[in-house]
Amino acid sequence: MLRHRLQFQKRYWMEFNKWDTFVNDELTRSFLSLEVTGAGLNEISKQISVVDEIYRLHGLPEFYKNPRPHISLLWALGDESNLLKPAADELNKLNGSSGRHIFSCKFNEISCRIGKKLYTICKLAD
Repeated sequence: MLRHRLQFQKRYWMEFNKWDTFVNDELTRSFLSLEVTGAGLNEISKQISVVDEIYRLHGLPEFYKNPRPHISLLWALGDESNLLKPAADELNKLNGSSGRHIFSCKFNEISCRIGKKLYTICKLAD
């Protein structure tokens, strides 16, 4: 069902514009991440809405009410947000108000990792 709903995705650019920190729900890992706040955010949000819709059809809760698409580049054991947040703030200051993104890439695949298995939901041809 999910593969069917996401099979007609088109390529788009994602721009990662902001450093931030995340802590997992169990407070066992902290992450320094680059967040998508510019180009691509609308497309990713639509994809997340499709996943949420499928979850609801199966009586499952949404994964996050307010998702924040990002890539994690560094992690630490435990809740170390008090140490990582100042680093994220400093990195954002270094990037300044130039309006330029920090990193960009093209969307070409949605995959899901469950344990050691990786499932490809949709993949665009090169």
